Amino acid sequence: VSTQSTGQLKFLNIIMSSALEQKLGGQPVLKYFDLTGFKVGGRGGAVRFFFLATGLNFAEETVDYGTWASGPKQKVVETGESPLGVLPVVRVGEHVLTDSYSILRRFSRQLGYYGTDLQRDYEADVIGDAVSQLRDNWVSATFGSAEVKEAYIKQKRPFLYKALDTLLTRSKASGSYSVGAQLSFVDALLFAILWDDAGIFGSDEVKKYSKLDAFYQAFGSQAAVKQYTDKIRGSQ
Repeated sequence: VSTQSTGQLKFLNIIMSSALEQKLGGQPVLKYFDLTGFKVGGRGGAVRFFFLATGLNFAEETVDYGTWASGPKQKVVETGESPLGVLPVVRVGEHVLTDSYSILRRFSRQLGYYGTDLQRDYEADVIGDAVSQLRDNWVSATFGSAEVKEAYIKQKRPFLYKALDTLLTRSKASGSYSVGAQLSFVDALLFAILWDDAGIFGSDEVKKYSKLDAFYQAFGSQAAVKQYTDKIRGSQ
């Protein structure tokens, strides 16, 4: 690729990112834990992957995970920044947003990816519900006892992966899109939990489900996404 072509591409990316910022009302600031050493993205990772997939420029405010519970958590509750004491928090313009699912639905609606097609929204929401169950079970297994981990690996994860594979077939998932052939808020949520799961329990399970694996590979191959995941975990 020539230097001129590279320069033109960067210029176009800047223009596109600026247009997206205008739709959102400003540059988003993502406040979340610094999980670099853990090699996972967590719930805030889904928001990050959404920004990377859309080409949206965003700023970051990192929080130390080790000291979170000893003071900063109570502070965000008392100030009202995060009434439930959870991260991520995203600030955009005059708004302070919490809950990764709600944040991504809001941004997707503003960018025209949600709220324009009833059936498409339904399919995204159903996949999102399954992703939420997978995320909750993954958290329990990651921090739970050996018995909880074993139940997750042998029973719960295969069941939920199969369900997601079926849902992606029903929604006519295509490439890096989980619903049809257009970006959805749930794409980043689904990739984030699959990536986290692979980081802790390995990626062999997802390979058993063709539709799910095809989505996972395609979303992870996007240039900005791959650049980030390679930096955190190395090329896979």
